[in-house]
Amino acid sequence: MLAAALGRSPRPGVFAIRQTARHALFTPPSLNAGLYAGPLLRTSRLYAAAATAGAADVSATSAPPKPAKELANASALLTQVAELQISLGEPDAHWVGRVNADFGGHFRIAFVGESSAATSDVVEALLKTGAETIPRTAGKIRKIGYGAQSPEVQAEQNHVDIRAPVEWLSRHDVEICELPNFDSITPAQLEDVIYRSDLVVLVTTAQQRLSRLRESAFMEQFYGKGKASVVIAVHGLSPHGSDTIGVLEGIREQVQHYARKDTSPLPHVAIVPVETRNALRSEDVSDLAESSASGVDDLLVSIISRIDTPSDRAAHKSRAAIFTAEQALDRLLVGQTAADRALEQASKELQSLVSRVVRTEKRLVRDFEQADLAVVQDSVSALSAAVRAYFDKVKFWKLFWRSDFVADDLKAMMQRHNLLQAEYRMVYAVGKLNEGLHGLYERVQEHVDSLSQPAPGTPLAEGGAPTRALLQDISRIQQILTHKTSPAPDVSPAGIKINPFFLRDQLVHFDATPHCSELQRKAEKLVRRQLIYQLGLYSSSLLAVHLGVPFAVMAPTALALSASGLGWMRLRWGSLETRFWGNVSQAHKTLKENILNVYEQEFTRGVAKPLVSVIRLLEDAIELRRSDIARNRKAVESALSAIPKTGV
Repeated sequence: MLAAALGRSPRPGVFAIRQTARHALFTPPSLNAGLYAGPLLRTSRLYAAAATAGAADVSATSAPPKPAKELANASALLTQVAELQISLGEPDAHWVGRVNADFGGHFRIAFVGESSAATSDVVEALLKTGAETIPRTAGKIRKIGYGAQSPEVQAEQNHVDIRAPVEWLSRHDVEICELPNFDSITPAQLEDVIYRSDLVVLVTTAQQRLSRLRESAFMEQFYGKGKASVVIAVHGLSPHGSDTIGVLEGIREQVQHYARKDTSPLPHVAIVPVETRNALRSEDVSDLAESSASGVDDLLVSIISRIDTPSDRAAHKSRAAIFTAEQALDRLLVGQTAADRALEQASKELQSLVSRVVRTEKRLVRDFEQADLAVVQDSVSALSAAVRAYFDKVKFWKLFWRSDFVADDLKAMMQRHNLLQAEYRMVYAVGKLNEGLHGLYERVQEHVDSLSQPAPGTPLAEGGAPTRALLQDISRIQQILTHKTSPAPDVSPAGIKINPFFLRDQLVHFDATPHCSELQRKAEKLVRRQLIYQLGLYSSSLLAVHLGVPFAVMAPTALALSASGLGWMRLRWGSLETRFWGNVSQAHKTLKENILNVYEQEFTRGVAKPLVSVIRLLEDAIELRRSDIARNRKAVESALSAIPKTGV
């Protein structure tokens, strides 16, 4: 009998399961309700039990690895993943716990479904108990293991531990984790149970048929990614119903839709119709009439067939461990990839900051040259007009009595047309430079702050050890930047701030008066030469007349020579004027060039060089961590490639 094979015999084994399946296949048509046409090739009522026979036959004829070796390989894989989690810095403690869970202990079976009531009904029917024996808990996970029944249950924060004297729990060392409906638990709680479970029983209903949004999400998240040790219990579907075959076929198509496509054929997923209304009607568990009508025994057969032999048990535990390891590695790889992209984007933003500093430098220098230096040029132009007017008034012949006053006149004129307005403008220009300096430092500081305080959940926050090391680097760079940061323009000087008078000092120290003194010296020399020439000319003319040269001849000659001497003096004075103004103009040109050079040098010293050095430090830190991430990704990819792409 089925009950005897499952619950009463000391060890049912493969033979008992095969016998049960054969009994199901060759039951009279009134009980079978016809053969199921399609990939299932089983009756609707005992589809799961018949499939178990096929699985048992495959197990009997194949030569799988020894259970101990298989479990050892899975344990070694989890150890490798745990080491990678430590070296890469897995930020989620839940995932660290999942990888370090003891997969060699109890065989954990998770029961989950959209309806808490349906899931609890199925669990209690399998255990042949009722709610009064195993109390239900609202919104908490029920962990049920073998043991003497206690009037009190041990309640934890998120689950309750319950003991039930059910023989097959003890014989197969099974622990059941029954989850409430999806609304009553957090995603982390659901994942903790599923990733630590060796087998998952998903309870759906004949009406839902895995069509609910959360059921679909569950299948995509777990079965679709390789959690293939799954049994589907269709609660409320009678094994003898006329529409049972159609419902099972529809669910089978749903399962195939979610199946992972990048692996070899997945292990068989049993789809079992279960009707629990009459399952507990009889206290005699050997009464096959009630068990046959409910389909509960078929579900139990599907479960026990997976753990009946050490090799089967080891295979399912190994699959569960491999699935958890693979998902943990995928998570690490995704995190490292996202962190690398985030660092690449941060590097591009730093490059844009460098470009911004360069553009700001060019703009400030251009504005200074076009606007601020124009004031210097205006002062020079005014002085030039005044000097030319002065020279127009002081003709060369006036030098005979004004040559001693040329330098004083020009110096007085330069004092009247001084560069005071330009000095004010230079102070204003430095103020604008300090303002630009502060703005640039502020932008860089904001960018560094945004890097140092990534939002929770972002790749920089969840990137593990490389990004944590980067954040430490950024913290040290912040200290450097804070030391260098220019204060606001209205704050007293501190750190790097450009001297507001460094341009004015260039004007203050500018002195063109030596050219005035030189011009006076040359004018006096010119006058002396002209006087000597004229005196010598007329003395020679008188001597010539005295010696007999006719006066009529000598007088015109002397006058002509005198006029030529004055003409030469006029030309010479004009040359001195031109040279004087050329020297003064060159001095002013040199002044403007010096001011512009000093401005650029001060900008480079106070703005560009400190900021670019900070940005370069950030870039070097980012590149260093990106190289760390590249090594980490290579290690994770190597571990992933070592996992066989089979259904887990």
